[in-house]
Amino acid sequence: MIEFSLPIRAVSQNTFWDHRPPKGIKFITNMGRAWREEIQWLVREQIVRGNITPYTSERLSVVYRFYFKGKRRLDVANFEKPLTDSLEGYLFRNDSQFDEVHLYVCRDCKKDRIEIQIQKIPA
Repeated sequence: MIEFSLPIRAVSQNTFWDHRPPKGIKFITNMGRAWREEIQWLVREQIVRGNITPYTSERLSVVYRFYFKGKRRLDVANFEKPLTDSLEGYLFRNDSQFDEVHLYVCRDCKKDRIEIQIQKIPA
């Protein structure tokens, strides 16, 4: 099982992605790119320390817990995809390995953070 916490505020799809009219070409924003690089750096650091062993082909269950300082209403589903895209290739090969995804949000917490739990689903 992989279990750890990222001391970073989650970003929504609306911050991570943008579209360029008129063809609607989808691309990662500068802010989204910087956030993804920070996530990947934090994960690589854990892998190098030997705290994490990535999953390559197993069927997986994923739990994301998003903690926010503010009380603002949030659509938790908007935070899953940018995080998953950032972790892909680091903690798992591809998000097609996911058979279960659980999302939780905590508002009015002491500090922003993301907790991640990934485990193999028994065959």
